Amino acid sequence: MGSLHARVIAGHDRTRLVAVVDPDERVGRPAADRYGARWVRDLDDVPDVDAVVVAAGNGAHREIGGRVLDRGLPLLMEKPLADSLADAEDLVRQSGRLGVPMMCGLLERYNPGVLTAMRLLEEPLHIVSQRHSPYVARIRSGVASDLLIHDADLAIRLMGAEPVRVPEAARPPARTRSRSRRCRARRWCASRSRAPPRWSGRKDPCRR
Repeated sequence: MGSLHARVIAGHDRTRLVAVVDPDERVGRPAADRYGARWVRDLDDVPDVDAVVVAAGNGAHREIGGRVLDRGLPLLMEKPLADSLADAEDLVRQSGRLGVPMMCGLLERYNPGVLTAMRLLEEPLHIVSQRHSPYVARIRSGVASDLLIHDADLAIRLMGAEPVRVPEAARPPARTRSRSRRCRARRWCASRSRAPPRWSGRKDPCRR
């Protein structure tokens, strides 16, 4: 993800990529050279910049994000904010206390299809999100925090409220004979009604 952010920043006419930070020179230097930036090993080596994008492993988000905020630099953090709710809330509190802007990289909000749907829908009553994806080695924290987080975010925005219950659970990944894993469909359902949530005796459409 870091190289993707580097490409977009370097290619935009209103931004300039100053540095790529990566402790592994074999990864960081080629990316920096490709987009005309400096490679540095640590955040402390970054020269004066206007903002920072963090696209590190989820487990490093809390520590790196905290250091960026302490320097007073606006921060775009790749989702999720952190690998635990407590650490994510700590970052939000730190951002608010210091008055430093922080944004989570929920980029599906700006997907043209999503923006069109937001304009067309008025009061949606039921949303079903279904994904079919192969197992990807870089996803160490699970498909929920890497992909399902987008679906949950979009459902909340479309509904205009947070869910009161989530009736469906994700199935475990299926193993294929080639020893690669394929994640079965993850379904995230959101419904609302003017009355308290219930299904009026009918089978819950989110359940199989």
